[in-house]
Amino acid sequence: MSDQLIVIARARAKPGTAAELIAAQTRLVHATRTAPGCIRYDLHVSTNEPEVVLFVETWASEAAWNAHMGSLAIQEFRSTGGHLIGEFNLETFRQVA
Repeated sequence: MSDQLIVIARARAKPGTAAELIAAQTRLVHATRTAPGCIRYDLHVSTNEPEVVLFVETWASEAAWNAHMGSLAIQEFRSTGGHLIGEFNLETFRQVA
């Protein structure tokens, strides 16, 4: 089993805020892709529900992801975009095959 941590985060923007949320999340993507331990950090928007976005992340380790979660980039996102999220779900995985 790999030490890498896969993170899937799904968010639904509050009504009327999808464009603003995606802009804030895009800034987060640009700030995060060069973070230590970041292997993949991609943002996707639903083709059926444009207010729904999905992060697909791969981190070298759980420690690297924890460092990201305490980073300045995350703190800035929480202050600029966190209030735009209506629903949020986060799951973590480890690759087994």
